[in-house]
Amino acid sequence: MKSLPLVLAWLACGTPPTPRAPASDVAAGEWALVATLASDALEGRAPGSEGSRKARQAIIAELTRCGVRPGAGAAFERAIDPGTGPAVNVFGLVEGSEPERRIVLSAHYDHLGIVGGEVMNGADDNAAAVGSIVKVACAIAAGPKPRASLLVAFWDAEEPPSFLGPAMGSRAWVADPHVPLASIEAAIVLDLVGGGLWPGSPVHVALGAESAPALAAVIDQTAAPDGLVVQRAGLHLVENLVTTPGDGRQPWSDYDAFRRAEVPFVFLSNGQTAHYHTAGDDFATLDLAKLSRQTVWLTRVVDTLVTGPREAAPRWAPRSEPELDRQAARRLVAGALASKRFEAQRGVLEADLSTLADAPSTRALRAAVQRVQCLAAGHYPPAACARL
Repeated sequence: MKSLPLVLAWLACGTPPTPRAPASDVAAGEWALVATLASDALEGRAPGSEGSRKARQAIIAELTRCGVRPGAGAAFERAIDPGTGPAVNVFGLVEGSEPERRIVLSAHYDHLGIVGGEVMNGADDNAAAVGSIVKVACAIAAGPKPRASLLVAFWDAEEPPSFLGPAMGSRAWVADPHVPLASIEAAIVLDLVGGGLWPGSPVHVALGAESAPALAAVIDQTAAPDGLVVQRAGLHLVENLVTTPGDGRQPWSDYDAFRRAEVPFVFLSNGQTAHYHTAGDDFATLDLAKLSRQTVWLTRVVDTLVTGPREAAPRWAPRSEPELDRQAARRLVAGALASKRFEAQRGVLEADLSTLADAPSTRALRAAVQRVQCLAAGHYPPAACARL
């Protein structure tokens, strides 16, 4: 995910922290792939680097071990057009009984490489998401044959300088896919799923499912494990920035390529942590217990989508959900107040909460949400956040 003036962030409503599992307990266990991807040995996984090649090898080895087939014809790897850079996407496949139907489950695997002599390990951004997706794919492969095929995609070149350009792995693939885009019933995109705004936050955010009512229904109806709160909300709350004229839209991750192609999508994230795009984004900082709960929930979502009948498949039909947006915004602001983290800005947050009690304007919803995002990021003057 690119570093921009505002970043996705969501808060728990006063939930006390829970202990994070020590990295040593899992480094050689269930999250070993994440530990490998986020290790110094892979040197930040910059596109075209030796670390990137090793990352692809590690991902492919795990997919092969659990029976996931190559997803780009006879190969796992599919290079982007050489004219746009050295990036290589990775695809795995769990073939269904109706192989012309597909669900895409994806995350970018690249990161920033070495910056200023420091390895940018990118544990949260985005090794944790890669590890989660591999686990889901392995679980589907181990079960009964699904109806729709599951195509798992690991995008390269999501980070700057390729972000939102033609060399960005997801955009390049949607522009030149090896399967018909019309066959993709839904695209699920993960980015920044390894933590939260503080340890113990149980909230996992689902944005963009308003692109297809049937997809939103699956998100809403899938039970989350104890200790996890899945909060659905309209993507426009965080994309349509109140800091730009006309609330100009700012995409945040790989989901944008699918939206532009009118493929139903949902974007899953926990928001940035204090380690975002720093050398401190290490495996030891991840909330592994939460990552495990999210992966259980995601497996249930994917299983519903790949086993469902054709007539129940999501269809592109974007809609407005103002009451859901109001509820989500109220949860965010109430959580910010309950966290005690923003005491100096309590007055402006309480004013936002009062405004959201009735029928606020769309701009008021966005301003309240983006104010908390701005404060939570910790990189911007609080007075500037208060003026949003």
